Parts: sequence; C-alpha cells; structure tokens
Amino acid sequence: MTNALSLILNGVAVDLDGSVSDEPLVWIIRDKLGLKATKFGCGHGGCGACTMHLAGCAVTSCNTLGKDAAGKKVAARFGQGAGSGGYPRVAR
Repeated sequence: MTNALSLILNGVAVDLDGSVSDEPLVWIIRDKLGLKATKFGCGHGGCGACTMHLAGCAVTSCNTLGKDAAGKKVAARFGQGAGSGGYPRVAR
C-alpha cells in the first residue's frame, strides 16, 4: 500500500489508499466511496456538473486530483443541505 490519502468529506474523515491520489476527485468519490450524487458531465470542467467545494472554494472535481484534496475539507453535493434554514441561495 502506498501512502494513505486522507480528506474530510462532508464532515467525515476519510482515509483511502494513496494509489488514488492521481485519480480525479469525481471518480474517487463516485467509484471508491460509492457516493453517486456527484455527477460526471463533460470531463473537462466546462459544464460544472461535478462541482464541489474544496477548502471553501468551488472546484470541478473532474479536473481536481485526489492529492489536491489531501488533508482538506471537501463538501460534495450530497453534503449540501439545509437543516432548518433551507438550502442556501446559489443564484439570483
């Protein structure tokens, strides 16, 4: 096993085999973690279907490698929720 890849996904610490560090984050989350709410669209970041927050910034996860998320907070679509205040406004 190569070095572990650790990140915080929607508030939960996740440790993965380091061999995934050169894979796009969208495939790590969908295939390795089985969380299918994050979608794959165009594969080059143009459509925004795979957008998530990485350390508070919006990124396209098809263009973001696992190693770029190492040790950081990742908030994916299924972790964006509301609680009692409803969903946050994303566009006017």
